[in-house]
Formats: sequence, structure tokens, C-alpha cells
Amino acid sequence: AANTMALQVAPRLPTADKWERHQWGQVPPPVFGHTMTLVGDSFLLFGGFYPVEQQAMYPSVHAARPSNEIRVLDVETREWNLVKIYGLSPSARGGHAATSVNGRLVVFGGTNGVSLAVNDLHVLEKLQTYCQWVTPKITGAKPDARYGHTLSFAAPYLILFGGTSGSPDQARGDLWMMKSDASQLHWEHVTPGGAPPAPRLYHSMSV
Repeated sequence: AANTMALQVAPRLPTADKWERHQWGQVPPPVFGHTMTLVGDSFLLFGGFYPVEQQAMYPSVHAARPSNEIRVLDVETREWNLVKIYGLSPSARGGHAATSVNGRLVVFGGTNGVSLAVNDLHVLEKLQTYCQWVTPKITGAKPDARYGHTLSFAAPYLILFGGTSGSPDQARGDLWMMKSDASQLHWEHVTPGGAPPAPRLYHSMSV
């Protein structure tokens, strides 16, 4: 369902914590497989699948329409707005990953639910009265196309882990890093020491 809930956390009185529903403005329709990323003082919702059968209790990607819309939720006013985009947008997708890098939204990968996954990277630049998607030039090897992965930012590095390029039983456990302030952007396949996590998808990752 298209419900946006905020948890009010009481620092000293745990019993006072409560969920509150915030539903005004240009509220997004029911959606799954999207990302919601805090960029500055706003949450940006990108992509995902809008169920075609709105009454379906358990919608699947085969009965849904992929989206490439951006909607913003202002943290202070708690109002939704559809973002005005100048120029071209990334292809409609869900199961992608997104993170905030120096006040910009960065999106990698995903799938339209029908064809193969993608391995493109896009950056949302915020201008005075509108936003614009930029596709930076990346040299060298890249992570394979995938969905269900995670993407985090630990300055100055983008960190990508896991996901799958095919069916859910073909999960990946590879780790990639990109230095965001490099003069020439490139991905590096990293193999840390120690026992690595098992391959996985639709996990979570934070820094």
C-alpha cells in the first residue's frame, strides 16, 4: 500500500515511541521494489513497480508496471511532490540500489521485471528549479548487470555488494568499490581477507 509511516522515537521513554502516517501532497501510488534515500533534508523515492492489479494481495513483477519517476518527501513539511526532470531519465526499473553522495542521488542497476537486468549508473543533479539525470563516464571493468543488490557510500567510496543477474537462486557475493572523487571513475573488484558473507540478494547494508 502507498503508506508513508514515520516512527517518532522518544530518547528516554521507549513506551512513548509511536508510528504516525503522513499522506498528503502528490502521494505515490502503491509501489514495491523501489528505493527511498535521504538526500539533504528530503527523501527521494525512485523507481519500483506499480501493481497493475491494484486489488492483488501479493503482486508480482509480472503483474506490475516499472517506473522511473522521482518523488520527494520534504522532511520538515512532510509533503510529497513529483520532481520535475529536465532531459532524459534512466529506464524504468525496480530492484535497483541507490545511495546519497555529497547531496546527489546515485542509482545503480535494477530490472524491468521482464528482460535482463542492467548495470548502468546514474546521478541525479539538483538544479535551481528542476533536476537532471547525468550518466558519468566510467572506464574499465564494471559489475555485472544485477538487481537485489546494495549500494552504500563510505566517503569517498561507493560500495556495491551482492544481488543477482538471473533467478533468485543465482545470488552473487561479489564486492565492488568506486572512488567517487577520482579524476577518472572506475570500478574495482575487491576481495577482502577473512571469511566472506554467503552470496545473497534483497539484503540490507549500511555504513
